[in-house]
Amino acid sequence: GGYIPFGPFLAGAGLTAMVAGPNAILKVLGL
Repeated sequence: GGYIPFGPFLAGAGLTAMVAGPNAILKVLGL
């Protein structure tokens, strides 16, 4: 655990979602 800067984190996640797609996001999250 640790502190996550949610502003940059969410921005990066949103960009990644558009570029890589939902499947990649789930894979990264381990779901």
